[in-house]
Amino acid sequence: MRRGLVKPARAWQYFQAIQPDLYPFPAVDARSFRRAVEEVLGRPPDGARG
Repeated sequence: MRRGLVKPARAWQYFQAIQPDLYPFPAVDARSFRRAVEEVLGRPPDGARG
């Protein structure tokens, strides 16, 4: 992100696209994963699902 290779708003869009489909993967805890995403990307942009 410091080098501009990852845009947080775009990364949030990708996360939101996969979030509904996380339930078939029992090894992935959706809440923990979202917290980790927030740690890296910051809070989601206004109007983001969550």
